[in-house]
Amino acid sequence: MLDAPPQSPADHTLLTQLQQKITDIYCSSHVLKRYFSRAETKPARDGTVGYELLFLMPEEHTQLVRYTLSREVVYSVFLQQLLEQHGEDPLYIQPSSLSMRGNA
Repeated sequence: MLDAPPQSPADHTLLTQLQQKITDIYCSSHVLKRYFSRAETKPARDGTVGYELLFLMPEEHTQLVRYTLSREVVYSVFLQQLLEQHGEDPLYIQPSSLSMRGNA
């Protein structure tokens, strides 16, 4: 586990708001909302924010993971929301800054 840098109250508030924004993105997705469980944001020392997404799957999930919950679909849902956001949004995220890695 990474050692998280100390957070100011403003940083903590921003991370909480960002976590809610990510949660709202996946809770509003027609494709993914029934499987989405939670999002957790994690600050990094270089000023970036990491996030962890948790999806709950039924027992027979081979096809679900391969198609519906594939990394590409999860990434595309997030990217589409970023492309549709307004520049004046206080939590504006630069779409080109999005990257995703982790368990496939």
